[in-house]
Amino acid sequence: MSMDLVVSRSMRPLLLAALAVATAGCAAVNARLAQDARVAPAVRQASFDHQCPQERISVLRHTANWLSLELDVCGRTRRYQFVGEGPDNAPGAIYVDTTDGRSSDPRANASP
Repeated sequence: MSMDLVVSRSMRPLLLAALAVATAGCAAVNARLAQDARVAPAVRQASFDHQCPQERISVLRHTANWLSLELDVCGRTRRYQFVGEGPDNAPGAIYVDTTDGRSSDPRANASP
């Protein structure tokens, strides 16, 4: 016995609208996951640098390419700069705190 789905003509617009909403929702979730993947290394570093739980760190602003972030770290605004990828034995983005204008990491102070 075949169980084909039959959609009446009057239901098609409603079905298409529901499909569009579901697709948009998936796109928003994917964008959020991509953002989290870019922000996570900076949040981990800020948490370590300032002894602040990651749950209390949020993004206030960022550049379009996510290379510079302004974070709220336990109520204090801190600026983090992407300086490169980690070595093969510790892959991942490396961010340093540049709030005070200079960093202890020489990669953040290098001229382009």
